[in-house]
Amino acid sequence: QRYAWLSNGGGGFVRASSPVWLLSQERTCRTSATQGNACAAGSGDEVVTTYEYGPDDGSVGNNLLVRGIAVTADGRTRRTCFGYDGQGNRIWETKPRAGLGVCQ
Repeated sequence: QRYAWLSNGGGGFVRASSPVWLLSQERTCRTSATQGNACAAGSGDEVVTTYEYGPDDGSVGNNLLVRGIAVTADGRTRRTCFGYDGQGNRIWETKPRAGLGVCQ
């Protein structure tokens, strides 16, 4: 769960009173079935998708918007980053690429 940070009208942000549930991670198997919490074909068959959000400290608003999606498979992580305008509309995104450590 995460809290939204809302404008306080004076240039800062205040935390919302109730948290919301956000998807943080998905795990799938490329070729095999899931057995327990793992892929039947082993860890090399697993694809982990992680959803990255803005900071949860009140330093910015729109912290519930997805800033990045990192997909890890075969020991490599490829990250796609997203940018938004002041109304929360997505206005740009990067192509998935390895080596991008964090989204701004």
